[in-house]
Amino acid sequence: MRRPKSTPGVARLIGLLSCTLAAAQRPATPATVTLFEGARLIAGDGGAPIENSAFLVEGTRFARVGRRGEIQTPAGAARVDLSGKTVIPALVDAHSHIGYMRNMTSGAQNYTRDNILDHMRRMRQAAFPITTVAGALASVQELVPRHTVLVKTWVDDRGGTVKCMAPELYTAIIDEAHRHNVRVAVHATGLQDAKKLLRANVNVFAYMRSVFLRHMLRRARGCVRSGVAGDAAGTSAHGWPAATSRLQTGSRRCR
Repeated sequence: MRRPKSTPGVARLIGLLSCTLAAAQRPATPATVTLFEGARLIAGDGGAPIENSAFLVEGTRFARVGRRGEIQTPAGAARVDLSGKTVIPALVDAHSHIGYMRNMTSGAQNYTRDNILDHMRRMRQAAFPITTVAGALASVQELVPRHTVLVKTWVDDRGGTVKCMAPELYTAIIDEAHRHNVRVAVHATGLQDAKKLLRANVNVFAYMRSVFLRHMLRRARGCVRSGVAGDAAGTSAHGWPAATSRLQTGSRRCR
């Protein structure tokens, strides 16, 4: 499956917004109160799912959660029957590629003009081109008032086909985000970039397995030449290099 390439020379910054809305701070009126009944409810608190549930929503907040018949319907509240459905509040897909996701599916079959435009419209208030330090700082500062809890950026040259984000740019993003108690995630696939990002105090790495595998395979080939390990080209049942366990005892002799 081919993915669209990033725009050369332009780094991207994406803010993931929390579900807390300003409207939730205002008192709910009867017209904004709704009782949902009958669904299988997964509350997300580690407890068992609630079958035949009932939950009362006031404005944008869950006010009460229980079983059908346990929650009294306030005067003037709307009622919605969700029998046969499952409800998972606040489940957010924080990582998807533009055009590939549609409902619960991901693949090239979804990569249509309409789906791409729909995703771009959804992201237009949360994605920023970053080309200068000043722009990096301003973009983070714009996201903070929106109750942003995490920003994600991209440090990858796509195999030398695009310009990679410069260290001074991602360092500015990380420092400014941390100044506002916001965490930073990064898409990075290069080992040297990963080391620099780690020194810059990034919080979350994406695609680090590919970085680790390439690094371990290079070390394994060095060990093969020195006679320490066996065939490094094979993989275990989990996809890791077959020689990894033997490298633990012979790594000092690896290049």
